[in-house]
Amino acid sequence: MINCKKCGAPVPDGAPVCPNCRTQDYAPQPPKNNRKKLLIILFCLIGVLVALGVVIAVLLINRGKSDVNTFDFTCSQYTAEMNRILGENKLDENKWVVNEANAVYTGPGYQIDLKTDKNSEKVTEIGISPAGEEDAAKMAAASIMVAEPGTDQKTALSELAELSEKKQDEIISAETVVKIDEEKEQYVITPRPKDKPATKPTAAETTVATTAPVTTLAPTTAAPTTEPPTTEPPTTEAPTTVPLTTEPPATEPREYTAVELADKSLDKIIEIMGGEYESANVQLTYVFSSSGTPYIYNYNVLPGLAFATSNNNSTYYGISIMDGAKLNDIISSDMTYNELAGVIGEFEVSGVAQSVLVYNTVIDGYNVTFCFEDFNGDYAKYMINGYVPSEILHDKNPTLHSIGLRTQ
Repeated sequence: MINCKKCGAPVPDGAPVCPNCRTQDYAPQPPKNNRKKLLIILFCLIGVLVALGVVIAVLLINRGKSDVNTFDFTCSQYTAEMNRILGENKLDENKWVVNEANAVYTGPGYQIDLKTDKNSEKVTEIGISPAGEEDAAKMAAASIMVAEPGTDQKTALSELAELSEKKQDEIISAETVVKIDEEKEQYVITPRPKDKPATKPTAAETTVATTAPVTTLAPTTAAPTTEPPTTEPPTTEAPTTVPLTTEPPATEPREYTAVELADKSLDKIIEIMGGEYESANVQLTYVFSSSGTPYIYNYNVLPGLAFATSNNNSTYYGISIMDGAKLNDIISSDMTYNELAGVIGEFEVSGVAQSVLVYNTVIDGYNVTFCFEDFNGDYAKYMINGYVPSEILHDKNPTLHSIGLRTQ
């Protein structure tokens, strides 16, 4: 029992009002019901979590995607598909020079420049140069076949012929846009924008390229002739048999690079030559001597490689690399300045006797000298402080005469 706070009279337990003044509510209050509020809060939390999950899922699905128009392959996938189409390991995946925006591959007679999307790493553009040259056209035709599944060799070559002959500005197929960048002298292959209709040439307009036959691609099947086959009357003569020979088939000589041979002894070099070699006191390169150096060589076994020796042929101190022989797996002795610069970077050359331009550097740990033929016999007028600038070399683009590798 409690007392009323107003009149002071006693109020029985459980009474709703004071029995004296009847103005005070003393009945026990039921606890407030918070269940509805808790349910509302719970549903709100569930809604927030669901929305957050949707946002995360969208971000995960779109991770690696980009608004940039790309082909559905990366540089590595392009390399593998090119090798499948060409039927050989034409492209070495380890020889690409890659950064986040593009990948460059320099081969003998061509250069491939893949532009890539930094988010997805997918290829956005394929550039092959120099446009019109046989090796570059061969690689461009194969590239079209990679980017345009189902395209055959003849169709790819026809597209390049149409562009080279300026019969069309660009050829738009289901997946590709192919054109020639005249300024860069480059075939350019890009994905077809979705809003750009195809303009594939008709069969009557299509011609086969004659300037760049692709001899290493899969051969096309010849159409059957309508002439009936001729039948030979049966002969009663017994067939002759060709006796089997016991001689083993001739094996092709292995193609060594100069770097592979640089650390071998002269005796080992002679052993590789099969013990047979020629010796000549001639000037095979402009690196080791201006008056002539004794060389030994066997071009049947080691084509394009000659070894500068001491007078008694007891050792050698340098390798002359000529006629397309290779310094290493990337650099060969028939490259032009621009091809070589694409591998090792731009450089200047100095002039020496007999109108030869030279550049000395270190490659694979060896002192290497690149010897270029003089362009038109007038290199001297371009020299600045004894060197021909890289800008002039890029424009003149001289070809290597030979490469010298010093082993000692």
